[in-house]
Amino acid sequence: MTSPDVVLDIDGLVVRYADGPEVLQGISFTLGPQEIVGLIGASGAGKSTVLRAVQRLVEPTAGSVRLGGTELTTLGPVELRDARRRMGMIFQEHALVDRLTVMENVLCGALGRTGFWRTRSSSSTAWVCPGSRIGGVTSCPVVRGSGSGSRVL
Repeated sequence: MTSPDVVLDIDGLVVRYADGPEVLQGISFTLGPQEIVGLIGASGAGKSTVLRAVQRLVEPTAGSVRLGGTELTTLGPVELRDARRRMGMIFQEHALVDRLTVMENVLCGALGRTGFWRTRSSSSTAWVCPGSRIGGVTSCPVVRGSGSGSRVL
């Protein structure tokens, strides 16, 4: 199903690692604009694999993944790189740099697209951090929480 009201459409997604069993078996769901969804499941249930398959960090064995009407599973390297620029993902495995602010961590993702000096000079962008006032915030610390990963405050 593709329509202007569909942001992400996953249909019959199957992922199998090497010669192992299927990690995902026919996952299907559709997300519309403004929807907030949580993937909940036991450790090893495939939550991270679904997200990795959307970005094609893991190649789907079968099924369809459409983002804004674009079929991601058939994109070549250049088109996939362009599609990934419209996505954002923060990994659970300590992917934040502790000594950088939230803004600097986020802007690191733009370096390949805009270059260092242009990215660095984009401080006119309004940033919003929890517990702060809206607009113009340019410094929010990255702190280590009580859990296993980095937390952003």
